[in-house]
Amino acid sequence: RLRALLDTPGAFMSYYETEASWGETQWRRRFASAAWVVAIESGAVIGIAGLVDGYASDGRHVEWTWVEPTHRHRGVSRALLEALVDMESHNGAQDIALWVLEN
Repeated sequence: RLRALLDTPGAFMSYYETEASWGETQWRRRFASAAWVVAIESGAVIGIAGLVDGYASDGRHVEWTWVEPTHRHRGVSRALLEALVDMESHNGAQDIALWVLEN
């Protein structure tokens, strides 16, 4: 997550400086607030995606995705999103939205 904030700071509605100062309790709260999938290659994290609860009428939505710049355009994002959809469909989800920042 910190690498993602450094790479694309405007994409996550947060700042590296803010999250880098978090303690273990804050990190555990962040990770507990979403369903996460992680792409790993040769022991290194190359991508993350998170699914969170939206407002009551919105249901769950994908809010965080990031892929290491060296691994973009290789299907990693698709694999992360498919893993989230698969995980949620096994939990009975009917719909999952993708939340995208306009700029």
